[in-house]
Amino acid sequence: MRIRHPFRALAVTMVLVMIGACARAVPPVPSRPAAAATTVPAPKPASTPFAVATVLPFRPTPRPSEVPAEDSLPRSASVERNGVRLTLRLGLNPLYAGNQVAALTTIQNTGTTVLHWMNDGCDTNAWISAVVASKWRDSTLEVSAELAPYRQWLRDAAYAVEPIRMVFDRGFRSSRFTGCADLGMPKELAPGRKVTQEAIWDGSAAWSLGLPPTAPATITAHFDRWSRGGKRDDHGKPLEVSIDSWILDGRPQDMLSPAEAIDAALKDERLASWLITRPLHDSADAIAQYDRDLGLWAVGLLSYRDEGDPILHAAFLDPVTGEVIAIREQRVSF
Repeated sequence: MRIRHPFRALAVTMVLVMIGACARAVPPVPSRPAAAATTVPAPKPASTPFAVATVLPFRPTPRPSEVPAEDSLPRSASVERNGVRLTLRLGLNPLYAGNQVAALTTIQNTGTTVLHWMNDGCDTNAWISAVVASKWRDSTLEVSAELAPYRQWLRDAAYAVEPIRMVFDRGFRSSRFTGCADLGMPKELAPGRKVTQEAIWDGSAAWSLGLPPTAPATITAHFDRWSRGGKRDDHGKPLEVSIDSWILDGRPQDMLSPAEAIDAALKDERLASWLITRPLHDSADAIAQYDRDLGLWAVGLLSYRDEGDPILHAAFLDPVTGEVIAIREQRVSF
């Protein structure tokens, strides 16, 4: 089942909190160069009720001198083994932070017998992983022994100390609240035939962490669990093919990293004192996400302990200064 982003349901109720706050423009998503065909719509203008003062206009990071010429970066790559060819194609290379990019995966049966495999509930033939050659800045806030496990819970939810990843999705926005049905879908491909699927990167760092930094990246397509006729010796090893890329116009250095946003939220006594009253890892999800529509970080818990819709209790923070703009507790209707 696909579940919508929890913060969208706060669009009306946050108006009450923001009354009296100074308006400012949410930093716009950078435009793609003229050669690109598709762009992500810019965030809502300053009139949106979530606008708050302090964030400066977006300033893309400078283009590193080591970035290869754009026409030298590959847009496709293939690998073939045991009568199976896997091809990955990018709509653009390099990639531009904040802008959508399509990736195509093609599986071709170059053998003489029928190719079989099993898909999950999202019906994805070949899945795509993408890793940025960079890590988020850490934060070293000293917290009490009582608060420390909650801080770690939030850091784990935001993958704050792991390599930065991007997600290529097929038709829906990725978040920790989306997933594929737990079922298997058998597939087959006759000799000489091929099948292609499209996946989209939304321009953000996974999962809902804002723009990724300017850095090299590797995009890899994976084709697993295939066979020819079901015999043990006909089960093929997984195929992988990768394309080296760069992310340009990335995250400004003055924007908070996930760890810094979490620590800024925990400095607020209202959130910290509430967190330590909640059972750890019990009927709740830790939330540490940047919502580019709101232009704010949200840090807190989505609780399922009560009957009815889950309750989001979170601090909303300025993405540069870390100032807590509001603390909200709100039922979220999916």
